[in-house]
This record gives sequence, C-alpha cells and structure tokens, in this order.
Amino acid sequence: KGAYESKRRPGEGNWVWLEDYCDDPNQWVPLEQFEDEFLPAIWRNPPPEALQAGHGGGDYFEVMDFVDAVQGRKPPAIDIHAAMDMTLPGLISQESIRRGGEWLAVPDSRVW
Repeated sequence: KGAYESKRRPGEGNWVWLEDYCDDPNQWVPLEQFEDEFLPAIWRNPPPEALQAGHGGGDYFEVMDFVDAVQGRKPPAIDIHAAMDMTLPGLISQESIRRGGEWLAVPDSRVW
C-alpha cells in the first residue's frame, strides 16, 4: 500500500509514502530513495541509444520489451489481463458518462 505524488514543476521531486517503509503516514520520502532497490540496472545506466530515444529511455525500453515479447525471448512485462485491468475501467467509465452516470460493472477479462 502506498501513495505517489509527482513533481509539478521543474526542480521539484517525486515523493512516495509506502506502508512497509514509512511508520508515519505523514512521512513522505523522495522516490529516488528506492532506485537501488527497485529500479533495474539498465534503467539506472541506460545505453546511449535509450537516451537518444527520448523520455529518459522510456520509449526505447517499451519498444525493446515489445520486440522481446514478439520474438519469444521473454514474456511481456504487463500481460494481457493486467493491461485489461488498467484499460477497462476507463472505457467503462466513458460508457457510464454517456449513460448519465449509470453504474456499470467492470468486466474481468479472465472469465471471457
């Protein structure tokens, strides 16, 4: 369990509160504090082509993950069901808005 607050302006930091790491719910810590523990080495030291691709290497890594998955070298970082868990609520909310705020259940792609 936790919370994340992204920087709003240049020069500000990204902050997190994580239940397993912060005894006090008002004790937010810099996200960078967790880089060594959670950020893969390739993200901490990206190759030059990643930095040239923009967005701190994010675009490069997304494309490389896709290529690796398509070529069968490794499974996708986010499988189809995780992707649907993140996508369906937004799509269903749009339909709910179209229907005047009607409550609509979000389907589970695992049971289709």
